Amino acid sequence: MKPKVTVICTTYNHVGFIKQALDSFLMQKTNFPFEVIVHDDASTDGTADIIKEYAKKHPDIIKPILQKQNQHSIGKSIMHNYIYPKISGEYVAVCDGDDYWTDPLKLQKQIDFLDKHHDYSICFHKMRCFFDDNSRPGYIFPARVHKCNLETLMMGNFIPNSSVVYRWCLPNKNTKIFWPNYPIYPGDWWLHLLHAKCGKIKFIPEVMADYRRHSGGVSYLETESEEKLHLKQCVNELNFFCAVRDMIAPNPEKYNKHVRLVARKYLGICAKHQEYEKAIEIIKTCPDLFYINPEKELSEHKRFKHLFNRLLIVAVIELLIIIGVLL
Repeated sequence: MKPKVTVICTTYNHVGFIKQALDSFLMQKTNFPFEVIVHDDASTDGTADIIKEYAKKHPDIIKPILQKQNQHSIGKSIMHNYIYPKISGEYVAVCDGDDYWTDPLKLQKQIDFLDKHHDYSICFHKMRCFFDDNSRPGYIFPARVHKCNLETLMMGNFIPNSSVVYRWCLPNKNTKIFWPNYPIYPGDWWLHLLHAKCGKIKFIPEVMADYRRHSGGVSYLETESEEKLHLKQCVNELNFFCAVRDMIAPNPEKYNKHVRLVARKYLGICAKHQEYEKAIEIIKTCPDLFYINPEKELSEHKRFKHLFNRLLIVAVIELLIIIGVLL
């Protein structure tokens, strides 16, 4: 029987977590069939062996994709090349391999809503966020959501990835056409936005999953310092906002003001940490960086122009020193 829901789960070196994730899928009580596509990107810690074990016991549900070579390291898109083409469900749920669901009726609740409300394309809920090493207290995200629509989602991501269910609106065989042809970060937020263009967003104010923060997580730098994460990802993050302006935003000119503000923030972080190459990339990506509102923000304009001049002078001096050493 064709599954009504496809669950996407990506893993890499999650040997201590993946059983909890898989068990949380299998405990779901539904009146419809669902499948779980589990992609392991050549883990080196035994994660793949656990997935094989579960797939052998539950071949009708667990559909493994086990890589022998790490695809991320060679720049190959896991989603576009391996996962999206295999989606067969009308709906798509997401749960990362280091997270897990806690409510056995989670899927049923979300699908019941989407089945009854065809004008909605996204349904999500609250998650409990906790630190695996107990170094900090946990918290609930999102604590509250005032407005769930495309415009508010463009300004900030309030949808936890492992809580979302989409009414899938992308052609599985050619999803790349809906992505920019340059790197962006984060990809899950982009997928939220693509579906928010197709319909309304439903927020269920119940905690039905747990989000694990641990040192191996993609965004763990954010727990140490949001600035550290921005310093690492600022170029791809700015690419993301530019792509939203060019491909998603109903009013690109209006949204471009937000892009400029973000670019200014990232430029300041790069200047503070002397990341001059990244700073130049930001300026190239957003050449009208200093012109948010020249009439009302003349002092800001001058301040950032001065910052850029200093940045450029230091970069040139460093370049001359390098050339001198080489000669």
